[in-house]
Amino acid sequence: MVDDLADFAASTVAVAPSPQITGRSLVVQSGEGAYYPTPPFDVTMSPPGVKSTWSNSELGVCTNVSGDTLTITRGAYGSNLQVIAVGWTVENNITKNLLMQILAAVAPLATSVVGPDSFGASPVVGTSSSVAREDHNHGLPDAALPPWYQIGTGSPVGVVVPYAIYALYRDDATDGTFIATGTTDADWLSLGGNNGANGGLSFITGGAGFASVILAALGAGEQAQLLSGVASGFTVTDNYITVTITGMGSFNLFISAGDPNTTSISAIAAGDWCVDVTNFAQWVAQSSGTGDWSLASGWKGLNAFYAGSTGAAGVFLPMQHATSGAPAYVEGGMYYDTTLHKLRIGGLSAWETVTSV
Repeated sequence: MVDDLADFAASTVAVAPSPQITGRSLVVQSGEGAYYPTPPFDVTMSPPGVKSTWSNSELGVCTNVSGDTLTITRGAYGSNLQVIAVGWTVENNITKNLLMQILAAVAPLATSVVGPDSFGASPVVGTSSSVAREDHNHGLPDAALPPWYQIGTGSPVGVVVPYAIYALYRDDATDGTFIATGTTDADWLSLGGNNGANGGLSFITGGAGFASVILAALGAGEQAQLLSGVASGFTVTDNYITVTITGMGSFNLFISAGDPNTTSISAIAAGDWCVDVTNFAQWVAQSSGTGDWSLASGWKGLNAFYAGSTGAAGVFLPMQHATSGAPAYVEGGMYYDTTLHKLRIGGLSAWETVTSV
């Protein structure tokens, strides 16, 4: 959004703000409030008969005009608060802030007409004051990028001090994008690029290097996986999520496509859990390593593939299938046939239908 601007939008103070150095409302000459544009807009407030300077004038942002009364945010953009008196000039003019708003608004349009790499070598990583704010992919000069958007080569973690929280940084080396989650060089949200596979998401906090969530890069036909773990260099060593519960400690949650004993899921410690997404079963590790997973207590005595559920009224609900879509026969198995409206049990050599006596 670009603030408004009006020609000859100037008047003098008829009623000074109270107190003069911090008051936010002042009144200009009668009928001259109509000279000003629609808020918000910048104003320069200066004493009469002198050239405006940083030492004698003040910048403000007018947020409301009511008749001839202006409501102003004082001391804008680092300017010094002044003792504003009757007769001071209040002028809507062009400020650096307004120019930066205009440049930010037109930068996306400029990328379509300016040639690539027309302004020199690749940018370098440094502090916020030395990072090259130049878009070398589209040939935009330094001034065309707002201060909250920085470009460099390499991760900003521990190096680049963001302009402000939510500032953006692009790593040209890996096509990664970082969002500042704090105002130091240690807090970033990484979207792809560094600190995880391309297409990944990681949170970096305190400069210590911790990835709480990473979405792995996907190949053709692959599905997303949710991976987590304390990372040194942000690498993930297994398909698990570490769950920490205040006052109860933590455990690791794995995901498998089948019995974890046969798919060789390696538990980190006894008490780890595994969800079998193929057979809808839950397993708990009796020890670290592989081959020592047991069905969770709520599933005892049930083959995982045919495990049902317990309804709110305490009724056991076995898996349901039509006769034409009956599951593969398993001796001792059980399912409800929705075509026959009967319960079927795996007998000696085939499914047997339970009938009323």
